[in-house]
Amino acid sequence: MKNSVLLLFIVFLYNVSLAQNWYPNGATWTFNLQEFGLTAHGYVKYSVGNDTLINDTIAKIINVRTVRYNGNESVGNLLIVHESNSMVYHWTGENFKLMYDFNLNAGDTLKTEVLYINFCDSVSPVIIDSVSSLNVNGINLKVQYITYTPYSEEMGSYDPRTERIVERVGSEMDFIYAPNCGFDEHFAYTGLRCYNDVDISYRNEWWDRFHHDVECDSVINANIQEVSDIKFTVYPNPVDDFVIISDDGQYGGAFCAELYNSLGEKLYATTAECSVSFNMDNYQAGLYVIKVYKKEFGIYTFKVSKN
Repeated sequence: MKNSVLLLFIVFLYNVSLAQNWYPNGATWTFNLQEFGLTAHGYVKYSVGNDTLINDTIAKIINVRTVRYNGNESVGNLLIVHESNSMVYHWTGENFKLMYDFNLNAGDTLKTEVLYINFCDSVSPVIIDSVSSLNVNGINLKVQYITYTPYSEEMGSYDPRTERIVERVGSEMDFIYAPNCGFDEHFAYTGLRCYNDVDISYRNEWWDRFHHDVECDSVINANIQEVSDIKFTVYPNPVDDFVIISDDGQYGGAFCAELYNSLGEKLYATTAECSVSFNMDNYQAGLYVIKVYKKEFGIYTFKVSKN
């Protein structure tokens, strides 16, 4: 009898430990993919797949599927993640890089890599500013608020940035997390919609506020149409440094413009009126795509060659 009770207790502890692990089987993260201002939303879905072994480390494969606002689907490169002792890593192709450390408390430093994206020269240490808890479906999850300050020799210190990291869910801004000093795209939300696993169902506050009656894996296209009747000018082409997108003063009002590389990865996005320029000086020679959206007209696509 005692042995049976002990066995049941061990099984219970084992199941509890599994429930607390990151990346349980069947877990999904759905991130918003907002395009062209405030009207078109697709999504990127990350799903936990099989186990794999890398450098004698047991890790999880993450499948990536992108669905654009128009329903077009594509499958992204597999990602590799690993969790050990409440420390979470992602595989870079060469080694595992730390993303989260939930052993840390207020005042501790998160020793993670910071992304430098042309807009700053350095970033302060990443500090755990405070810690709290969040109850989701009866399970208490630890929440870390991290803060860091980008710095530019030209602009000086930027405002400190604070980001929330939820245990088991991770960053609500990016699936592969690294603090960065790029500009925030306030006109487009590309953060988390929802996280789901066998125990919890979590909806991001932004998604729940603006789309509380929309399923996590839905597209919102607002009847956007691809058009061929050109109403914008993009020049010079080929380009050496600055490329200009202009409506030639014919229409007025705001439009959205986005720059993509030949792999379909978005490099930059902005909103403007009448005209805007993209600095291409730091990009490699090759073919790029510029997409312009104006509510009254639809989407325009231009191919630009960088010398």
